[in-house]
Amino acid sequence: MHTTKVEDKLLATHIADNPEFEAACISGNKEKILSIVNYEMEKNNLYTNGAKELRDDIFRMVNGRKPIIDVLYFVWNSRLSGTGFAVSV
Repeated sequence: MHTTKVEDKLLATHIADNPEFEAACISGNKEKILSIVNYEMEKNNLYTNGAKELRDDIFRMVNGRKPIIDVLYFVWNSRLSGTGFAVSV
């Protein structure tokens, strides 16, 4: 019997685990961040409503006036939220 952990079904998990994501956020590389999000959605076949909402939120953040480093925090918090461990500030 094969069981999948909840976090394996979350787009935020795959984005956060991508070895290039943190560096892309720290350097402010918008194009790389967006590329990673799209790549992880496709690679892991994550097209749920939640995954699409996360993608859209990240796209808005990247193209908005928030510091790009906030995207890193947002993705990590989304990952924790999906497993019930969200951090509030």
